[in-house]
Amino acid sequence: MKKIIFLSSCIILLMASCQSDSGLVSEITKLEKAADASPSLENINQLVSKYQQYAKENPEDAEWNGRYMYRAASKQLKANNIRGAIQNLTEGIKQYGSSTATPNSLYLMAETYATKFRQPDQADLYYQGLVEGFPSNEYAAKAKDKLRSQSSLGDRINVIKNDIYMDSTQTRVNPNKARKLVDLYLLHASILPDSPNSPAYLYDTYEIANSVRMYREAATACEKLYTDYPNHEKAPTALFLTGYLYENELKNLDKAKSIYTTFLEKHPNNEFAKSAQFALDNLGKPADQLLEELRKQNEGK
Repeated sequence: MKKIIFLSSCIILLMASCQSDSGLVSEITKLEKAADASPSLENINQLVSKYQQYAKENPEDAEWNGRYMYRAASKQLKANNIRGAIQNLTEGIKQYGSSTATPNSLYLMAETYATKFRQPDQADLYYQGLVEGFPSNEYAAKAKDKLRSQSSLGDRINVIKNDIYMDSTQTRVNPNKARKLVDLYLLHASILPDSPNSPAYLYDTYEIANSVRMYREAATACEKLYTDYPNHEKAPTALFLTGYLYENELKNLDKAKSIYTTFLEKHPNNEFAKSAQFALDNLGKPADQLLEELRKQNEGK
C-alpha cells in the first residue's frame, strides 16, 4: 500500500512539473493557500477567476483544467455558490473529460443535484456516467449503490430521443427534452469517447442544440467531433459549422476567422470551401453592406 501511495505521489509531482511554470500558476498556488486559510467569498472568487483565466489561456491542457474546475466547484459549494459550482463541474466534465479529476467531478455533480437541488433523476445521470465511464474508480461503487435506475446512458438517450418531438411531423421539438438530450449527448461523448455512438451523438447534438438556440453547446459538440474524431465523415462539416456558429450566433469573429482559415487549409476541396472563403472575405461586414456589394456585383455581370 505504501508503495502505491508513493508511486501515485510521484505521478502527481511529475504531472505538476510538466504543467506550465508560469506566473499564473504561481498566482493560483498562492490564492489556493489563501482560500484554504481564509475561505472568504472574496478569496474564493479571486481563485475561481484565476482558474478560469488558466483555462482560457491553456485550452489544450485538459488534465489541469479538469482539476481546476473541480477545485473551483468544491470551493464554491463551501461558499454556498451552488450554481457557480454546477457551471464549473459541467465545464470540467464536458470540456476536459480526459482529466483524472473527471470521476470526482461526476460524483460531486451527482451529490449536488441529489442533496442541494433535490433532483434525484438528474443525479442519477451522473451516477450512471461514473459507473459506465470509470467502473474501477473508487467512487463508482458508491455511485452504483445510489442509482435509482439501472438504465444505461444509451437507453436513457433513446427514451428521450424517441419522445422529443411535439407533433407527428417531427418538426417541432420539446425545448425541455431537447436540453436534456443535449446534456446527455455531451455527457456520453465526454466520458465514453471510444463508444461507436459518440461521434453520431455529437453531430445530433449540433442539430438539436441549434434548434433550441443552445449555440454554445452546438459549437462545443462540433469542435469535439472534429478534434476527437478527425476521420469521421462528418468531421469537415462539423468544423465549418463551428466557424458558422462562432461568426453568426456567438459573435466571436476572431474565433470564426481562425476556424474558417483552418477549414480552408485542411479541406480546400470540400463542398463548403466556397462558403468558408466567402465568409472569410466578408467577416464582420453588416448585412446591408454585404447585400449592396452583391447587388453591384450582379449588375456588373
